[in-house]
Amino acid sequence: VAMAALNGMPYCVTNENKLYMRDPVPYDVGWTHIGHAIDVVAMTALNGKLYCATNENELYVRDPVPLILAGRTSNTPVVSWR
Repeated sequence: VAMAALNGMPYCVTNENKLYMRDPVPYDVGWTHIGHAIDVVAMTALNGKLYCATNENELYVRDPVPLILAGRTSNTPVVSWR
């Protein structure tokens, strides 16, 4: 659905409403799920934050959290857009 890069790290939003990040390497590595991204239609990055627009004409901002907090699984969102 959408992609952005911040500090050299790529981020993507899928049509399953999930936000992922990965290492910027030229070979195949897995994406890490870092949260949800409900109804996102566009995403960008600026000044250390990720911004998204939704199909409801809403604008959200969040930190690009790359780490899973202790006690959480990789499928548990760390920071919410909303």
